[in-house]
Amino acid sequence: MEQIELVKILLKNSYINFLLGAGTSYNKVEGKMNFPLMGDLLNFIKEDVKVLEFYNSLKKDTTIPVGLGDMLASLYDEYLFSPDANIEKFLSVLEGVDLYIVDIDFRNTVEEQRNYIRRLIRDRLNNSDEDTVINNYISFYNGLKKVKEVNGLKNQIFNIFTTNYDMMNEMAMESQNIHYYSGFEGIVNRKFNLAYYNYDFVDTFQVNHANVKVIPNHMNLFKIHGSLSWCMKEGELIERNPYEEKFLPEIIYPSVDKFKNTNLIISYSALMREFSNRLCQEHTTLFVSGMSMGDEHINKIIENALTINTFHMVIFCATSDEIIKLQEKYKAYRNVIVMERTYKFCDVADLMQNL
Repeated sequence: MEQIELVKILLKNSYINFLLGAGTSYNKVEGKMNFPLMGDLLNFIKEDVKVLEFYNSLKKDTTIPVGLGDMLASLYDEYLFSPDANIEKFLSVLEGVDLYIVDIDFRNTVEEQRNYIRRLIRDRLNNSDEDTVINNYISFYNGLKKVKEVNGLKNQIFNIFTTNYDMMNEMAMESQNIHYYSGFEGIVNRKFNLAYYNYDFVDTFQVNHANVKVIPNHMNLFKIHGSLSWCMKEGELIERNPYEEKFLPEIIYPSVDKFKNTNLIISYSALMREFSNRLCQEHTTLFVSGMSMGDEHINKIIENALTINTFHMVIFCATSDEIIKLQEKYKAYRNVIVMERTYKFCDVADLMQNL
């Protein structure tokens, strides 16, 4: 059976989930600042003058407690400047190092460096040109609306999981009048509330009314690595408009240090638990786009789901090298489909429109 035909069958006969990575927001356009891939973001940070100045000072600054400068420099070498470096792993390690720093002044210095890097990430994403990718996202979500209509799935809620911090999913859905829930409730003080992911949203509701009409275009958005719109206020995770006021966004990554912030780690754990629960339902399909599949925590959850016979994963790759790599990675699994032609996110959006 051709892959496209199998995709059509899965869309019609299973619970639908999408996992969108950095590649979905990447679209290089001449003369415009594109959203970065994770590798681009890593290079942007490690080439920053102030980051390099801090790194070079670690072995020279005589005010740093003995041994701590060398230890921290070695972490930069391994997690920021090595060929297989990863920005989220680097930030995770940089936060966890607090457990080994007794000197308060140096701990504050390291925290300033962490916050500076978070500002770099915030500003790089906020300065990215939304016009480079917004039409791809709009086309994608209109395609999902069409999939629902064509396959009689108006009452099924599609779950969109993303590791991206940007606001492109929200902007696209709002521009197309798609109702979505992203984890927060309230207007003035928008607080994280996981419970609403399990609610149905209806057009009308009357007590004892037998035929409740579920809103057909509702979708759930899970930003499992945080967002430009998230911040901590008095120990609570809240949502703010990232375009109105400058603040440090919460980028979530597994870190020992994060356990000091109970509410944030609870939120992160809850989101990952939802990811696991949604995938482990019978007759579920996960469509993946823009992901390198290099996140160990996400991979563990997917591997657990792959033990379920009725679970399927369909992966869209942007390059031929990625296709070969992931075909090899998942060659033992009959319920994994690595699409045999390359698909950028705009191609995935077109595919959803034309199935």
